[in-house]
Amino acid sequence: MIAMKVKVISGSIRHNGQEYSAGKTIENLSENDVRRLINLGVALPLQPVKEPEKAEKPGKETVNAPEIPDVSAKTINEIKKRISTITDVKVIKAMLKNEENSPTTRVGAVKALEERVREIES
Repeated sequence: MIAMKVKVISGSIRHNGQEYSAGKTIENLSENDVRRLINLGVALPLQPVKEPEKAEKPGKETVNAPEIPDVSAKTINEIKKRISTITDVKVIKAMLKNEENSPTTRVGAVKALEERVREIES
């Protein structure tokens, strides 16, 4: 994982227990966190955000981790619709973790994701 930096351009962001206001720089963010903050319109990257590369090992079957949909800008109903087609519980749990770690955690989104986990696991 590459540690990345962003500059806060709007509002304030809580990261690792610290509050960052407009104009401040946040360091040591994952690429996913950087993308999420950019999509929310609250930060600008201070390093280019690269698309994830698919790693291949010679002579080995390539196994790519499932893509985790970014639903940070979606309404609760849009989230419910999107996750209704996902059957991989690991993906839903990763989405849940992203939502719980978000500076603007939405209770409705967390409940919808937890409910989908229960549906898949039952």
